[in-house]
Amino acid sequence: SSTTATTTTTDTTDTTSMAQATISDINKRIDEAPFNYPFIVKPLTAAGTAESHKMGILLDRHGISNIHTPCLLQEYLNHNGRLYKVYVLGNLVWVFPRPSLPNLPLGEFIHDDDDDDD
Repeated sequence: SSTTATTTTTDTTDTTSMAQATISDINKRIDEAPFNYPFIVKPLTAAGTAESHKMGILLDRHGISNIHTPCLLQEYLNHNGRLYKVYVLGNLVWVFPRPSLPNLPLGEFIHDDDDDDD
């Protein structure tokens, strides 16, 4: 049984264009996309459910076999550990700063598989 994940091309947001892809297909799409590691891994569950908050961070292609599928991969953008929740009701606007994940190294994490001397 091969692991599959739901992926979509970079030029559409139409969920009907999603297709089941193998790990090899996912790696190829990531390599061809204008995105860089790290990625946030999100379930395809609608917001408001407990499942929708089960997210992970994918630092490099070595972690793809550990993700739960189907899922959505989004490029992780560093934001200095702070995000803003903005609520608008008519002419009223509320902005709440919230702590978030820390900045992560950009680009694919390099594994030193040859470092067996330790």
